[in-house]
Formats: sequence, C-alpha cells, structure tokens
Amino acid sequence: MIFSELAKKRRSVHSFIPNKEFTDAQFKELIKTTSYTPSGYNAQPWEFVLIRDKDRLKKLQEIAYNQKHITECSGVIVILGDTNIGRNADELLKDWVKYGYCTEEQVPVYKNTFTKKRAPEKLKDMSLRNATLSAMTLMYAAEEMGLATCPMMGITQWELMDFIKAPEDRILIMAIAIGYEDTGKEKPQLPRKKIENMIHFEEFS
Repeated sequence: MIFSELAKKRRSVHSFIPNKEFTDAQFKELIKTTSYTPSGYNAQPWEFVLIRDKDRLKKLQEIAYNQKHITECSGVIVILGDTNIGRNADELLKDWVKYGYCTEEQVPVYKNTFTKKRAPEKLKDMSLRNATLSAMTLMYAAEEMGLATCPMMGITQWELMDFIKAPEDRILIMAIAIGYEDTGKEKPQLPRKKIENMIHFEEFS
C-alpha cells in the first residue's frame, strides 16, 4: 500500500471483534517491521510486552479507567523505553565497526558517549523521544497487516508498570490495543487541522 494511503486509512479503533486471535507469529512479524524505527546511536531503546490473557485484560481494563475496548480487542501491547542507552554498547559498537561507522580506535570514544553519566531526567527524555517513534511505526505496520489499533493515554501509569513487573530503569511509552476492527460501529473519522494552521517558514510566525 502507498504510504500516503496507509496514513489516511489508519485510525484509532474503539470497536473490535471479540475473541479473534492475534498470534505469536503476527506479533513477531509486527515487531520485526517496527524494529526498523530510527533511533539515536541506533540504540533501539524499546521493548514490547503483549497482554492477551482474558483475566489479565480485565485487570488492565480497571487500570485503564474501564475502557471497554480493552476486553474486546485481541491484545494490548505495552511499549517500554529503556533509560539505559548504553546497555548494549559493546554489541552496537561491533556493528559500527563492521559496517564502517567507526574504526576500532574510535570505539572507546563512542563507548564513552553511550555510557557516560547523565541526569535521570535526561536519560528519560532520550528514551521517550526515541521509543515514541516506535509506537507510530508499530501502528502503521499493524494497519498494513490488516490489524486495527488504538493508542491509549488514559491509564494509571505506575499501576500498569507494576502490573507487567517492569524494571525500574524502563519507562512507560504507550499502551496500544490491537485486534480486528468491528466495521460499521466506528464513527466517521474526525477532520484534521488545516495545513495553514500547522506550518511556519523560517521561524514561528
């Protein structure tokens, strides 16, 4: 599908066909496409937790202010950002050398860039900016696969992180319901802002 058509077609779906399976193979295919998302240093600071168990989805629904589509969708993907961008520095830098992005002699300098001490808020911001990109890639990839998604902002973040037993050095990026749209139940897509109200040239005018 041409990307411009894909972008226009994708929407946040709130009516899913209940009990329709989202398989392990589909999940892996989706994340493989999502993995091509760009990231600073190619650090790829993201991880994905899939929740499909019906009892767990009911509990998740409580954490998410009882949004009904959580128990109707096929699953919920929780996207986490890794605040330790230097976690895989050695492995990443081997690839940098292998593919000509740096020399062996430059590795210590770049490793210091990966692993140098940064303020917690700085690390959180870096993780958030990078991993948020993966969320949009995931939703477009799902659309191309014939799947519907709904990004969810209304959620008690600390409860969700505790619910999935996320480590302290991960942050919550987004939770996305995924499944198959129950067509005919969605309202028409809301209009977008006029281009003239979004763009500026050279400086903010």
